[in-house]
Amino acid sequence: MGVPYIFASHFDTGDIGDWDTETDVSGALDWPHYMTLVGLVGRPTPYRGAYCLRIVAPANTADHTLLEADIDIAASVTAWTRFMLYVSTNFAATADDIFNIYELQSAGGVVEGAISLQVIGATDVVNIGIGETEAAAFNSVVTKGVWHQVELRSLVDSGAPNDGVLELFLDGASIQTVSTL
Repeated sequence: MGVPYIFASHFDTGDIGDWDTETDVSGALDWPHYMTLVGLVGRPTPYRGAYCLRIVAPANTADHTLLEADIDIAASVTAWTRFMLYVSTNFAATADDIFNIYELQSAGGVVEGAISLQVIGATDVVNIGIGETEAAAFNSVVTKGVWHQVELRSLVDSGAPNDGVLELFLDGASIQTVSTL
């Protein structure tokens, strides 16, 4: 079965690939080969291809980003984004940290919609959610040590009356919808 797409980057070259720029002040991003990953706890081998993007949680609060500026989507048009997510079994936090793993930005870097993870320090649970600048509510748990398919349906509005919509899917099931964006 063929899967149509207008943009894809699966890091099979072991580098930044099709993305425009990388901002990574402390080396949190890399593209390890399959053979590197099979030696890690839980064997988080790539879902597809020989390489995958890995984010090693840094001990700082700086942004570690890949930016693709060529995907220009008109206002009031529905767009879909899909990627695979693996959270390591040894990933932990000491506070109820919230951080964005995917952002839709307009000109000037304004965040118009985001997929966020929240790590609960007391229980070590990782939650996923969506929101305008970051998720305000988290409706689903991301199981550690398992690959998850994350999909985002986005209809971002460019102005009044702020009627944009984000819908988050986890492993094929709709888990959260946020409107009035």
